[in-house]
Amino acid sequence: MAGSLDTLFPCRFFVRVSGALILLCGVIPSAAQDANPTVRIGRPAGVARYWKNTWGVVSVDATNPTAAPTEILASLHFEGEPTMQYARQLWVPPQAVRHSWLPVLVPALPLLQGRPTISIKANGYALKDGRQTALPNPAGRRLQSDVLEFGSETKVTGILSDQGDLDEPERHDFAFEAIAAVHRTGRITRRVQELPGSPLPPLDRALEGLDHLVISHNQLATDGPGTTAIRRWLHRGGVLWVMLDRVDLETVGRLLGHPLDWVSVGRVDLIETDLRNVAGAAIEARPFRLAEPMPFVQIVLPDRGVDVTHTLNGWPASFWVSAGKGRVLFTTLSPRAWIRLSGPATTEVENMPAGFGFGPVDELSAVEEQTTHQASQALAQLATDFLEESSESLLEPQELKFYLDDEIGYRIVTRGVVLLVLGAFSIGLPILSFLLDVRQKRDWLVWLIPATAVVAAGLLVILGGRSRRVVPPTAAMVQLATATPNSNELMVDGLLAIYNQQQVTANYGAKRGGVFLPNVADSGQTRRIVWTGIDQWQWDNVTLPAASVRMAPFRSVVRMNQPLEFVGSFNADGFVGSFRGEKMGPVEDALMIVPGGNKWRVRFRETGQGSLGVDDLIAGQAYLSDGLMSDKQRRRQTVYRQLFTRAEALGFPTEPILFVWAPAFETHFVFSPEVEQRSSALLAVPVGMETPRAGSEVLIPNAFMRCRSVPGPGQRAASPLFNHRTGNWLEAQRAGKVWLRFELPAELRALQIQQATINLKMSAQGWNLRMTSLADSTNRVIVEQADLSNESAFQLDRREWLELDRDGGIVVGLEVVPVLDRSDTDPLAPWKIEFVRMELTGQMPE
Repeated sequence: MAGSLDTLFPCRFFVRVSGALILLCGVIPSAAQDANPTVRIGRPAGVARYWKNTWGVVSVDATNPTAAPTEILASLHFEGEPTMQYARQLWVPPQAVRHSWLPVLVPALPLLQGRPTISIKANGYALKDGRQTALPNPAGRRLQSDVLEFGSETKVTGILSDQGDLDEPERHDFAFEAIAAVHRTGRITRRVQELPGSPLPPLDRALEGLDHLVISHNQLATDGPGTTAIRRWLHRGGVLWVMLDRVDLETVGRLLGHPLDWVSVGRVDLIETDLRNVAGAAIEARPFRLAEPMPFVQIVLPDRGVDVTHTLNGWPASFWVSAGKGRVLFTTLSPRAWIRLSGPATTEVENMPAGFGFGPVDELSAVEEQTTHQASQALAQLATDFLEESSESLLEPQELKFYLDDEIGYRIVTRGVVLLVLGAFSIGLPILSFLLDVRQKRDWLVWLIPATAVVAAGLLVILGGRSRRVVPPTAAMVQLATATPNSNELMVDGLLAIYNQQQVTANYGAKRGGVFLPNVADSGQTRRIVWTGIDQWQWDNVTLPAASVRMAPFRSVVRMNQPLEFVGSFNADGFVGSFRGEKMGPVEDALMIVPGGNKWRVRFRETGQGSLGVDDLIAGQAYLSDGLMSDKQRRRQTVYRQLFTRAEALGFPTEPILFVWAPAFETHFVFSPEVEQRSSALLAVPVGMETPRAGSEVLIPNAFMRCRSVPGPGQRAASPLFNHRTGNWLEAQRAGKVWLRFELPAELRALQIQQATINLKMSAQGWNLRMTSLADSTNRVIVEQADLSNESAFQLDRREWLELDRDGGIVVGLEVVPVLDRSDTDPLAPWKIEFVRMELTGQMPE
């Protein structure tokens, strides 16, 4: 019996367990069917801080526990602006969780003044059969309220880093300390905002609140969409600092948008550094030592496209690279080597306090600048360029309104029709008077003349009304497009004008990125922009009033099949080039602007080849023609004048840029089928170079001779009198000396120079100018001249004056000292150089 019970017990246990499993299998699907989807809207994302009139992103988290897929709409608006809503439409698979982002534009509301947060209201809906059913958030609330951290500062540096662990001091990250040291050097109030971990939102709008970004971690190696977002932010004018001891070159290539021709030779650990400037002079009095080794990456860089600022043992330690409108600072040495302890000057860091190199982080990832360090002399030199204002737009889209005024609006009765009606009236009156006179009924003229005039006027009114009614719905667009070397993306900004004769509900959107916001706030209507994908959206409930023109600034990224470039070479007359890569249509009214602000007309032939010579230099503001111009050319010339008004102050450009008027690029904006579209584009393209053929005579206009201020013999830093980034000179009241390096394009380093011409304009009454050349560490006087007040030209035709340094440049020194035998006892007036330019002629070797 006992044996049978032992056998029976396992059987009963098996039956009970099986029954429980069957019940559970029945209960779980039932519970899933009873549960409803939920959606959480408005958690901070991206930079996790928000600024007025600036795009940002918030997160949307949707949960679908049901057995069927569901369509969810998450809608949000800011407190104080309920008529402007932002929404994200998501498809969520059954029994799944989906995470996404929602772009929002923070309004500039008076109630935000002085407040640290901004409130949002949000609702979630399930979409089914054309109906919206309210959904709760995970806490069960249908109306969701939250606050976002609101910033009033205007200078923000973001950082992507691995901050380490406070319990493990050896893992502390010195990147934050280096950033804070840069800020203290600039003596400005600036916020350091740490970005959350990977993945980043795949939207460049998520980074719009930053003007600088530091990358000290290799997380972008596995975050392709986030890398694309940073690249687009950079190309629009952002400033990056990439620490190559933390980030590999493959990631950098994806970040810049093209494969690199840089070579990483190796990685070594150093305990002592002796940083030097490009002239070879030591930055500090003695080498800097650390108690522990610091990493240093040895890289071989190409001859062009890179501006090395510091070296270590002959290898680049820091260098700059341009990327679109933005700039990138690369450092190859650990950030620990760029900072020093605050307080008494020291190069020893053996007694660093625990936690040095790590800044506290609050709940919203805002790093507070509570630091115990300062910048080294080398980092202070880099900080000057790093903290320069981000590239501002030369022209705001709203300033293009005048250009669209002639593209959109009412149509009037043609001149021919008006002349026909008035002619018939004028000729008909004498004939009518003659006929009435023959019949002796001249008294009828008393009422016939006014009646005829009324008929003529009425006819013009009727024709005018018909002409007005036949104006089709129109969308006119003017684009400002910028190409980036080696990139197949164009950054496009511009202005859109929308006209409808009748009041209509706008059916507008975008299939591939780009955003425009029609100005309909005065109508009081509640409107919503619904994102149906990362770069797809549509407007809901936007009604355009009848017979009115609505302006809408826009921003877009146009992806092409190939990079768009303008590449040329030199001959005896100057420069000749053509477009490469993406096929271009006909171009018109082209000009080239070069560092320093000079502008040159570029003449294009039917073959698509463009050329410029010495005689094409533009004087004044007659950019397109000194003679008669069409209406279109007059509008284009006005655009050029507005475009270049800010160029000098902003230091634009840093390399030759070609501007051409071309057919508009496809933005993938969506309009109603009946809307007539008109558009044009002003395209800016950097100019590339090719080596001239062997044996050819070459003229290099000063447009292509880059001028930089460099340290001279015995100097640790370049003179501050000349800023080569902006092309501006400072006024001086004391004697001074500046060394200038005129750099040949890399493709012309083999040129056998025959003659150089230096054009110099300065105001120096009572001062003496001594111009010298520097080659093989030897100074040679070229010319001395006193009391310069106008533009002067100096010919350099001696071989020792024209020797190139190892990097293909001619170094010239300008020393200004008071005239020794002055008879005037009054104090000297300040002196100032307006510009210094060099032009070369020579021959390419056989």
